[in-house]
Amino acid sequence: MQNFIRAGIYAVFLLGAVGAFASDLQAVQVVEINHLIKYVSDAGCTFIRNGNAYSSAEAVEHIHKKYAYFKADIDSAEKFIELSATQSTLTGKKYTIKCPGKEVVESRKWLLEELQDLRSRASK
Repeated sequence: MQNFIRAGIYAVFLLGAVGAFASDLQAVQVVEINHLIKYVSDAGCTFIRNGNAYSSAEAVEHIHKKYAYFKADIDSAEKFIELSATQSTLTGKKYTIKCPGKEVVESRKWLLEELQDLRSRASK
């Protein structure tokens, strides 16, 4: 049932129904952002921020803090990634991710790939 509801929300988003469906578009953004946070939480990867390694749980805590701070400026999942999970606002250093058995990758790229996968799955 949850997948059916999610698919319906994405259908509205993908059809570009803006005016009368503005609240549905907001719902899609919330679903996407929540999915990305859960993805970070469940990944079991090491998150590198300002040269220090953090667990998934610590990364989620940090992302939640930045999300709360920048929430008024976030109008899409892409903006969420940019403002909450890409780089340090203090040092400007990019965040990276090290998943078991994989190369280190910038968090922005890693999250954008998951967002694309999510949207692709939802459109099927």
